[in-house]
Amino acid sequence: AFESEGLPATLVVPAAPSLTRSASQTFTASGTAPFFWSLNNSLIGTIGTSTGIFTAFNTLGTSTIFVTDSAGNTGSTTVTVIDSPIVVNPGTLSLSVLPGQTVPYTAAGVIGTGYWSLSGATNSYTGTTIAPLTGVLTIASMPSAGQGIQALTINVTDGTGRSGMATLYLITS
Repeated sequence: AFESEGLPATLVVPAAPSLTRSASQTFTASGTAPFFWSLNNSLIGTIGTSTGIFTAFNTLGTSTIFVTDSAGNTGSTTVTVIDSPIVVNPGTLSLSVLPGQTVPYTAAGVIGTGYWSLSGATNSYTGTTIAPLTGVLTIASMPSAGQGIQALTINVTDGTGRSGMATLYLITS
């Protein structure tokens, strides 16, 4: 909070929150209602001028939130929009299965479309694929004893370039 033109400062709550993309936060203030809310960086979000509800956009950054009460008292705080992690499920998985099994992978925190890929196969193992748009992994064949245990990395990348990953261990047949 700050003081301006000799008027008492208005307390803004919460003080300096960090929000993930697309999240919302309701700000409150001390003083005499009604309140007028504004911000100095409309690239990262919007605030309801009478409600104090801030909604983050998909852009990272910081903005100062300003409030003025009906008596002319002012206050401010900052809000920061941060990246949220992409969480892939299942996380780490070890399988010794018969060919033909599918494993549906999901991702939380993806913005836009998630694109799935698979990497990490060694010793010419090519028996596993993943559908790029759905994340469904298909095990067509298990690795042979000569190919050994395969530690495969399942990756998903969203429309903003953020990514998440999981590991799948295929035990030799």
